[in-house]
Amino acid sequence: VLHDHQDMYDLLISEWRARKDAHQWAEPDVCITERPNRKGQRCLALAAAKASAEMFDHALTATGEVIWQHGKTTFTLYPVDGLDDGPHSAMAYIIGKGRHELLNLPRIRRLLQSKWETFGRRSLWTRLLKHLVLLAAFQVGITLPRASIDR
Repeated sequence: VLHDHQDMYDLLISEWRARKDAHQWAEPDVCITERPNRKGQRCLALAAAKASAEMFDHALTATGEVIWQHGKTTFTLYPVDGLDDGPHSAMAYIIGKGRHELLNLPRIRRLLQSKWETFGRRSLWTRLLKHLVLLAAFQVGITLPRASIDR
């Protein structure tokens, strides 16, 4: 991943799939690319933090699962595990390390758009409404005449 060898990445995944039943791995159901390194990064997060945009896109494409295909149309499901699931996720490294060129990838843009439509827009309007109510209450509290303390 660090050296942008996409063919080696594909070879590693294919060899793991071919040999996973023959060997006694510690976690045989977990793909080798999903195992975290010492810093807690999975392969996709490492690609987001340090590799090129092409390698990140290739690693993201490799995580996809084709659900159905008809002619030239393909429906592929991309899991968000490792992509956007915590502090050691790929999205955290994209934002934290300033890898803004990765935000221009079509799948990342769709993910951000769906997150905005699902969570962000409603959250923004809710917080804005709360702040406007607080501002109105503050304004009313300041502008109302006070009772005299001289009594």
